[in-house]
Amino acid sequence: MGDGFETMSKSDILDGFREMREYIEFGHAAILRQMAEMRTKILTEMRAGFAQVDRRFARLDDRVSALEDDMSQVKLRLDIVG
Repeated sequence: MGDGFETMSKSDILDGFREMREYIEFGHAAILRQMAEMRTKILTEMRAGFAQVDRRFARLDDRVSALEDDMSQVKLRLDIVG
């Protein structure tokens, strides 16, 4: 008569462990793929952000240069040395 426990052979137990290992490896591979995709996305967004900052610095540099030129013209007109 049964006591509610099923007896399992050694090969059944090993098969169960093998299946679990396969599930774990499958999950691990999926996680690695997702991490690689996320890394690529993050790097792309970072590069785009850095490019935008670079463009803004270039515009700011142009404005500063224009102001310096304007100040030079003002100094020349007012005959200021230095």
